[in-house]
Amino acid sequence: MKTIRKKLFSFLVISLVILASCKEDTVRPDPLEVPEEMTMTVKINGTSHTPVLFDNYITLTSRQDSIHGKYLVLNSLINETQKFEIAITNWVSQGGHEFGVFPKKYLFSVADTARRCEAIGNPDSIYCDGAVIRYFLSDDYVYQSLDDSVSFVNITRCDPIRFKINGNFNSMLIALPPFEDTIYVQGSFENQYYRERGY
Repeated sequence: MKTIRKKLFSFLVISLVILASCKEDTVRPDPLEVPEEMTMTVKINGTSHTPVLFDNYITLTSRQDSIHGKYLVLNSLINETQKFEIAITNWVSQGGHEFGVFPKKYLFSVADTARRCEAIGNPDSIYCDGAVIRYFLSDDYVYQSLDDSVSFVNITRCDPIRFKINGNFNSMLIALPPFEDTIYVQGSFENQYYRERGY
């Protein structure tokens, strides 16, 4: 009996040592770390920018305490003062993986026929998936995507297992009050890592 216990104990110790020495295949960056394969290009009024830092994440959001959504944010720093952000919202009741969003084209228009909408909770409450783009010239000078027929965020790939997302975007942005000017942004992103936040 002692021999069996010794062998079992030895087996458990060896197993723990092996498990502790294994590394995860998918290495997720710490916030604001930029691996080589993680790219984004942002053109603002025709001038190309490459963000230098990222803090991408997915989190749960809720309305009326019972309606839950997934909110994926690609948050990038263009320079010391300018930030660029793409946010995609899907609702949990629409299905899909809990750590990903649907790969599709999100149009910034009420005429978007691909938009998934549902009456959830109160029958008068309609919840649709969607996207928004924001450009922060400074903390108090912010542009946001304009609802029109040509603006979009196109998610071409979202891998909720490896926490990577690819896509492109094209939008007219309007400055929030008290400003009123507009800018045009377009670009693409590949292998953008994101992490869970607040799940």
